[in-house]
Amino acid sequence: MQEKINKCANIVNYIQFHKTCITEYLSTIIIIGANISQLERDIGSDQFPPNEHYFGLVNFGNTCYSNSVLQALYFCRPFREKVLEYKARNKRTKETLLTCLADLFYSIATQKKKVGSIAPKKFIARLRKEKG
Repeated sequence: MQEKINKCANIVNYIQFHKTCITEYLSTIIIIGANISQLERDIGSDQFPPNEHYFGLVNFGNTCYSNSVLQALYFCRPFREKVLEYKARNKRTKETLLTCLADLFYSIATQKKKVGSIAPKKFIARLRKEKG
């Protein structure tokens, strides 16, 4: 349990270190809900920055904390760009937590819609597998 707490603390420290990324994340609207496409129509897609996607993550029972960390990391643009670069460079690698994260970020970044929700099933399954 202490190891899990230490891992979470390390992630939190990393996030705190990148205050500008967190500021950007907090100033961003994360849209979660059943009528997301209607909300996008109501707000107007021209109100969203170009090439940005706002996706909530589906909760798989006690995954809300990891989902919030994943969203914070996704909206830390330099981190996201490095993860996506990693995915582009490493086409055929064995499944790791990093490859699952890269797949999740790629899945969000390449969505046709600007808003929606996505299920991070592969990432959560790998996280559970690694924690044993």
